[in-house]
Amino acid sequence: MSQVILASSSPRRKELLSTIIAEFDSFSPDVDESTDGLIPPYDVSGLLAVRKARTAVTAQISFDYLIASDTVVISEGEILGKPDDRFHARKMLMELRNKTHEVSTSVAVVSRESNTTELAISLVTNLSRVTMRPYSDLEVSSFLDRGEADDKAGGYAIQDLEFHPVSECDGCTCAVMGLPIQDVVLQLALVGFDVVSSFTPNRIYDHCKSCLRGDLILEPCDLSDVSF
Repeated sequence: MSQVILASSSPRRKELLSTIIAEFDSFSPDVDESTDGLIPPYDVSGLLAVRKARTAVTAQISFDYLIASDTVVISEGEILGKPDDRFHARKMLMELRNKTHEVSTSVAVVSRESNTTELAISLVTNLSRVTMRPYSDLEVSSFLDRGEADDKAGGYAIQDLEFHPVSECDGCTCAVMGLPIQDVVLQLALVGFDVVSSFTPNRIYDHCKSCLRGDLILEPCDLSDVSF
């Protein structure tokens, strides 16, 4: 069986990947997520996904297929990262309230040919438009009290059933959560993963089949010539 590594410690990404692959390991790459400010906001998630993949590869962990992902929230042309503290999270949620923003999630899938050092990388970026509902100040405080904003881009979770901050998502809900499942399925198939014998899709994946998808790119690469 092929060894699949998810280059992430995110419980949400682990949960999403488990809907299509029963057995995989995870590795959390230590990555500098800062940029020089010259990178267009819509390119940042792709840049960081490749950076995470490259860091995992250079750590010399064993894998046949490696999956790295990054998600950024873009509001009025500016990136909203993970909140520094509760005050920062509240500020972001107030900025997003009753407005539409965009969520860009990129996935880099790296394949290693058996008994060689040759690598191939597939990169996809999935862009979704997310409209927030007019939640109250009290609802925001309750959400923040639960500590759910701490590690999430934009300070919110689309899947939070108690806060339910989103009124409409035009695009892929799984991508907004951190991993566009249908894109990952196509990427893995593109780089040679045995879809028939390895995938274990469930009802969540069946729903994802109708999601909007990004444009896939496949290129042979040792990642050393990928700028970041």
